Amino acid sequence: MFFEVKRRKIILYSLISSILLIQVIVFLFLYNEYFNAQKLSKIEQKIQQSQTFSKLTSDSKKEFSKAQQHLQKYFATKDTQELDLYFSSLNQLAKNLDGFVKYGNKNIEFNQYLRYHQENDNRISSLKNKIDSTQKAYQAHKIEDLPLTIDPLNLKTKEHTLDLKIERKTDSIVKKGLFGRLSDAIKGEQRVKTDTLVITKQNGSTVDLNEINNEIKKIINQANHLYQQKIKNIQQKQVVVQNNYAFQYELFDQLLASSNSLLEAYDLAVDAYKNELDKQYQQQQKKNDNLRYYTIIGLVILMFIVSIIIIYYIRQSFEYEKKLQQANKIIGANLDFKNKIIGMISHEMRAPMQIMNIFIRRVEKNTQDPKVLEYLKSMKFTNNSLLIQSNQILEYSKDINKPATLEKSDFNLKESIDQTLVAFQAFAESRNNQLIIKNNLHDNLIVHSDYTKIYQLLINLLSNANKFTENGSIIADISSEENLQQTLLKVNIQDTGTGIAPEDLEEIFKPYYRGIISDKVENMGVGLGLNLCQQIVDLFGGEISATSQLGKGTSIQFRIPLNNH
Repeated sequence: MFFEVKRRKIILYSLISSILLIQVIVFLFLYNEYFNAQKLSKIEQKIQQSQTFSKLTSDSKKEFSKAQQHLQKYFATKDTQELDLYFSSLNQLAKNLDGFVKYGNKNIEFNQYLRYHQENDNRISSLKNKIDSTQKAYQAHKIEDLPLTIDPLNLKTKEHTLDLKIERKTDSIVKKGLFGRLSDAIKGEQRVKTDTLVITKQNGSTVDLNEINNEIKKIINQANHLYQQKIKNIQQKQVVVQNNYAFQYELFDQLLASSNSLLEAYDLAVDAYKNELDKQYQQQQKKNDNLRYYTIIGLVILMFIVSIIIIYYIRQSFEYEKKLQQANKIIGANLDFKNKIIGMISHEMRAPMQIMNIFIRRVEKNTQDPKVLEYLKSMKFTNNSLLIQSNQILEYSKDINKPATLEKSDFNLKESIDQTLVAFQAFAESRNNQLIIKNNLHDNLIVHSDYTKIYQLLINLLSNANKFTENGSIIADISSEENLQQTLLKVNIQDTGTGIAPEDLEEIFKPYYRGIISDKVENMGVGLGLNLCQQIVDLFGGEISATSQLGKGTSIQFRIPLNNH
């Protein structure tokens, strides 16, 4: 059972809407797969770039740790090479931190996470200046090792000549074994080998002991005074050295503190930036997945709806096809009946028209009145035209599917066209029009072609010119171009009638087209005459065209090739 027309419209509009929605969803799907995927790819690139920041942070931490180690070794060993390595690590650290600024200038989003970016930038410059100034300060307060040497004591003493005997005595101790030594160790007894130096004054030498004693005291006093002064100088220099070390330690410690503070700031910025990128990536990934999921669900639902509607229309089309087949059978039967009626009418019309031609010929033989002969000629022309039309209708009713062809025969082209034009003069005079004939064909020009079709062309064009012209003139200009095989017939039918508007001129050869013309024109017809002329000219393989001026007249030309006899 079919739905009502209104319901069918609703279903049809639903189908169109579903198709449009499918296109929109497909567009969203493609947008998601391309543009959102590009967004996701950009975030991935930023994440990869953040890994560069992380590597810079890691390298900076390593350099900071190295600087601390080298500084500790320097204060422990006083090795200046460790101090050079300390400054080298700090310079590399400043270079790494400077890399953050260079990358940050290319990444605006990362700049937003560099807290107090301009301040950090100034702090990097300040750190570099501190490193340079610290190196200069170190060179200015460079600590040199103090020489622990004492000048020789220069004393003036009195010489004494003594005869001394010097002897060396060594104790002899029997070496014990392992257990013997262990026993002595347990008892707390320890015996070692000793050497004794014995100095003996010989007889006959004299010395004043008091004088020697005084000289010894004098030497001791001078030595004490000298060494106290030296020790005091060393202590003063040591104080200066300690102050320099304290100054360096404080300076180097401040440098490490500044580096550590700046490193922590960038470390926090990198962590915040990475966390934000991870968050953005997850959100974009979730958004892409959701959009992909909902578009696929929407496509499935809409395709299901479209499938149901298509199935319904396929079923409906099968039903309509059955009805169309039944209607075609009915139409075919009606056409057969119509063709039989048309064929029967055409057949029955031929007999009276042939009889009329017989009586016209008899009257022509029995009268000499020119005026009557002229009337008879017009009657004969009209009757022959009707006879030709009835023969064509009869042929058409026999086989409507038969393509149009040329029925060729030999005939004198000039005589045939003259007869047609002369016979049409009386018809032109019925609207007070003058038919001017300019037939420039050769008298003995015999061609092998279809004169009936040429006759139809001339009659249709002359009838149109006469229909749209009154109290004017119609010029029929006939000429040809000949060669050994063909004759090109050129015909120009020109009138002084109402003319054709420029916008209608290209449409006049279309079927059922009549255009905008004067209201004074009667018997407009159905607009098939010029279309029939176009078909006949195409059948000959020729060409037809028209020129016109509104209110001044129209000129229609056709050129058709004809085979020579």
